[in-house]
Amino acid sequence: MKGKGTILYIENEPKILALYQERLTDAGYVLLTAYNGKKGLALARSKRPDLIFIAAKLPDVDVLVLLKKLKTDPKTKTIPVVISSDAYDSHFENKCLHSGAEEYFLKTEAMSADMVGVMKVYLTKAQEKQGKKM
Repeated sequence: MKGKGTILYIENEPKILALYQERLTDAGYVLLTAYNGKKGLALARSKRPDLIFIAAKLPDVDVLVLLKKLKTDPKTKTIPVVISSDAYDSHFENKCLHSGAEEYFLKTEAMSADMVGVMKVYLTKAQEKQGKKM
């Protein structure tokens, strides 16, 4: 993959996707976006990004069902997944982590901090696990 890495963000809020798109592409990352789980799963299978971020709430699928599909599909099972949420929920976080997510991420962490820096941390962790260098 070209650039610093490719990130797939599955998020149903266009304003959030636009914000991530602008900042991450300006920093040299490739950002693939999907507004729902169905499109996100298809993109994950066809593009095989370095990292997948998924919003905790999607209009068409339960995020835990989507996570299970990603983690059982031979094409996507090794791609690290981070679940992003608007609010902290320890019970849901545990379910996500036990279902194969690498991290549970609060969107406010990226909105209030250096978004590119936050994404770089997750992507670096993902690439290290996959044996890739940035």
